[in-house]
Amino acid sequence: MRESLKARSGKFWMNLNPLVALGSIHINRGLLKQFVLRSFQERHKGSLLGVTWSILLPVMMMGLYTLVFGFIFGSKYNVIPSENKTDFGLGIFLSLTLFGLISDSLAVSPGTVLNYPNFVRKVVFPLEILPVSTFGATLINFLISIGLFVIGLVFVGRGLSITALWFPLIVFPMLLMALGIHWLFSALGVFLRDISQFMVFLNQALLYASAIFYSTTKVKGTNLEFMLPFLEMNPIVRAVETSRNVMLWHIPAQIGDLLYLYGIGIGFFCVGFACFQQLKPAFSDVI
Repeated sequence: MRESLKARSGKFWMNLNPLVALGSIHINRGLLKQFVLRSFQERHKGSLLGVTWSILLPVMMMGLYTLVFGFIFGSKYNVIPSENKTDFGLGIFLSLTLFGLISDSLAVSPGTVLNYPNFVRKVVFPLEILPVSTFGATLINFLISIGLFVIGLVFVGRGLSITALWFPLIVFPMLLMALGIHWLFSALGVFLRDISQFMVFLNQALLYASAIFYSTTKVKGTNLEFMLPFLEMNPIVRAVETSRNVMLWHIPAQIGDLLYLYGIGIGFFCVGFACFQQLKPAFSDVI
């Protein structure tokens, strides 16, 4: 018994190595491509316009956010004095697109393994690619939305500047975090079926705690200033605000924010994969 626990513990620490996770993805890349395409198509299965919604819906949402929040409510982030209504509409769209990486991962991941019971019973099937495939579908939608944001920024916003080169460096740790969440909660979802219901509340709470509709600068000097340290601990807040700065207002990113994001992103990536691999042998006993 002790030897078994020791062996499992050793495997867990070995799986914390990010190269192990990357190696698994590389080895199964052919199969993974098929599952990513399948997951993406299943999200729009049965709809009249199909995958066209991946482009049409973000365009409609961008127009809605700009009209309602920018022109009707006249809201602002108050980051720079010359901020205009279009900035706020584009800022909300960019913020929600980044937030969608995490919120979609939380919403979809608990049922990922449960949706493929036949694969769980196949001993030789690499189950770890199932969460990666659902993450891949999320990534496709994310890239489409970012492409539309850039088009909007060029034609109705302030345009692109050299600071936009910071953006991929901000997004990458968010992708690592999202994939780690997929691995972690797809494994936990097998044993804790109620977790998918809790994710509805968690996503809503994160939405208001991630500086999507406001900036942390507006919190300073108010009765809620005591919440500022907790907000700054949220990696989504740092990613969202830094992304708005570099894309909308051409303000360079702070190295400290990037280091924090990479620490959180790599941590979720490694722990998520290690937990999935640790729990994987027991999936067939539950499903």
